[in-house]
Amino acid sequence: MTQEGQAGNEKLTLIASKYKKAALILSFLVLPAESVMIFQTFSCHDVGSSDDQNSSFMTADYSVSCSSSRYIFVFWWAFVMVFVYPIGIPFTYFCILASTRNATNAEELKGGASYMLCQDYTSQYWYWEVIDTMFRVSVTGFLVLFHSTADTIVAGILLTLVYLKTIQLLHPFADQQLNIIKETSLWQIFLVFFIALLIKMNDVNSDFLTASLILTFFANFLLMGWQWMSRSLVHGAKFVCAWCQVCTESRGRAPRPTDVEMSMVDTTGSFSIRKNSSTGVHVTDDARTQQSPFHKDQDASRRHTIAVSAVTTKLNPDD
Repeated sequence: MTQEGQAGNEKLTLIASKYKKAALILSFLVLPAESVMIFQTFSCHDVGSSDDQNSSFMTADYSVSCSSSRYIFVFWWAFVMVFVYPIGIPFTYFCILASTRNATNAEELKGGASYMLCQDYTSQYWYWEVIDTMFRVSVTGFLVLFHSTADTIVAGILLTLVYLKTIQLLHPFADQQLNIIKETSLWQIFLVFFIALLIKMNDVNSDFLTASLILTFFANFLLMGWQWMSRSLVHGAKFVCAWCQVCTESRGRAPRPTDVEMSMVDTTGSFSIRKNSSTGVHVTDDARTQQSPFHKDQDASRRHTIAVSAVTTKLNPDD
């Protein structure tokens, strides 16, 4: 194949990758709302006697009788859409992840669609985005099938607690900070369901519950902000310390005219410093090695990467 043909294929591959990523982002955004609309179709409410065939109406639209031909068409259409959205999208995620699970060229996969789905998880839990998507579908669309509000709230509480305990036991995220943030968000969902249950029971002042809900949201955002700020400060401090140590060791070694190469990489783990066998010092991060599916080679570090270009200098014997 000619060079022009190879360049054309690379361009087409890049365009296809961009469209795939855009499609994944779109599917991530529309899945909860579409799931709710689909599952609402299967929910009917009886407003009359059980003997009356026209006494059952759609919960989402009481102008549509569940015994009408219009509802029958909508019912089967929603049944087909179940395999497109609530089941089809998670299954598509799984197929994308499984197809690139054993890939060896991490540099090429880093910009691909599969990297978006598993970049935050450990290699052991490369499929976790599928589980997280199923949880989102469950607490949004699946709960609509319950006719009683109390049953819906209790089911939401149980689902949230089970998923929260699973996160605490397995820690699927490669970065511990992300595990903490995920647990915090699940506790917030649990508190929302719990406050809704108290409102349903009418045993607590509604003003107190409203204030509690607002404080819950505020505390959650405050905690996530603190986690982000502390994470940034820690990485900045490690970077400065590594830079100072490199400079100190470079000045303290035996003076001779030679080249010094310094390479710094800051990812989500801690720094390590290795001396070059000749004169260079290499500063890198191997705390997260082998934790992500794309950490099989050193070029596939996490996305928070700061590379300091190679510095070449000559030492003066008089220094």
